Amino acid sequence: MKPESLGNTFVWIYFVVTALDLIGVGLDMEWLVRICKPLMMTSLMAFYWVVSSRRSKLYLGALFFSLLGDIFLLDKEGMFLLGIGAFLITQILFIVLVLKRSSAFSIPKLILSAIPFLIYLVLLMQTLAPTLEDLFYPVLIYGSVISLFGITAMNYHLNHRNASSRILLAGAILFIMSDSMIALNKFYSPHMIYPVAIMLTYALAQYLICHSMLIEERS
Repeated sequence: MKPESLGNTFVWIYFVVTALDLIGVGLDMEWLVRICKPLMMTSLMAFYWVVSSRRSKLYLGALFFSLLGDIFLLDKEGMFLLGIGAFLITQILFIVLVLKRSSAFSIPKLILSAIPFLIYLVLLMQTLAPTLEDLFYPVLIYGSVISLFGITAMNYHLNHRNASSRILLAGAILFIMSDSMIALNKFYSPHMIYPVAIMLTYALAQYLICHSMLIEERS
């Protein structure tokens, strides 16, 4: 089978298992979620491995730690911090990838990029702080790192303004939305819509970041 055809197969698997996972989350079918959730990043890794011309070890590492995070967060209580730790490494790897791709730098654009994400971080922590207790600093660290991912993605876009940068920024914002909803659902005000919205934005974010990587590799 040609790489393109095999890649299409894996990306279809990604969207199918994502849809099934969303059904499992929405209908509270834990057995379906436990089957499908780990298959999401596994199929996305397979897709990237097949179609990529460079096979970035940093990016594959980010997907691997995302997979670990997904598995850990299947146990929402006992392994929550392990899941956060795995996704923290994912975000750090994403930041390093964006910085390595950047070929231009501008202090005014960096400041402009930082403003919205710093405002987001302050507002999020103010909202969550009363209920975080011992988890205040772990959540602050994670929130700071994912905000930094947003800043680097925005700065990359402002300096390059191409298809890859637009898609990467969209993926970063969706990732931040997903993680924010996890925090709001767990620590602030649980809502029945959050679990489905969390997985939908997460799945779209991961696909868009992967798509951005492939566009960059082909340019």
